[in-house]
Amino acid sequence: MNILCLDTSGAAAGVAIFRDGRLVFEACVDHGMTHSVVLMPMIEQGLEAVKMGLDDVGCFVCTRGPGSFTGVRIGVSTIKALAYAAGKSALGINTLDALAYNVVAHRGHICAAMDARRAQVYAALYVSDGERLTRAGEYAALPVEECAAAWPAGEDVLLVGDGAQAYRKEWEAAASGRAVFAPPHLVRQRAAAAGAYALALMAGGVRPGGPFDLEPFYLRLPQAEREYRRRLKERG
Repeated sequence: MNILCLDTSGAAAGVAIFRDGRLVFEACVDHGMTHSVVLMPMIEQGLEAVKMGLDDVGCFVCTRGPGSFTGVRIGVSTIKALAYAAGKSALGINTLDALAYNVVAHRGHICAAMDARRAQVYAALYVSDGERLTRAGEYAALPVEECAAAWPAGEDVLLVGDGAQAYRKEWEAAASGRAVFAPPHLVRQRAAAAGAYALALMAGGVRPGGPFDLEPFYLRLPQAEREYRRRLKERG
């Protein structure tokens, strides 16, 4: 199957295209421009480079969060619009799952951690046998210390994600030397990893839905809504 996959859940915007299960195009932009500016030109460039049109895409895929609220909405909205215009199916991939799939070849425990600011991370724990990824805990937004405290005793854990980079010292202290850090070229989320994971899920029987079945996944409310609820509470 041909798929087009987007990742806009973090600082970088990424596009990947797979033809018959093989990655044929990948692009990533991370230099301060907004996703809304760079995303469509990357998609157009990718489709032109591999001589494909929207009608040639069998399924449209994107990471659906957690992550940047604005970034997630841009990716989800773009994929829904493209899938609807092409009359094709859509599939959302949890960003933490996609992050962990970057290092699926690692045998053992993997912790995907995204920087949630305020010394917290969006995180989930996984186990990989080198080919298949199994989530070993719930998705959560929590401090680094609480996340590391839930790791299996006596085992090293491979960390991936910008939350691993942002709080490296905190991980090293909280994990008592058991934290292992993914190399720089694998540490951040990639559209190609999300696309590869989507293909693995579909091969295992997961069926994509319609474009409007796709919804963002948040682990906490957007800042504006949190502030709104706080003001309502203060007013009694």
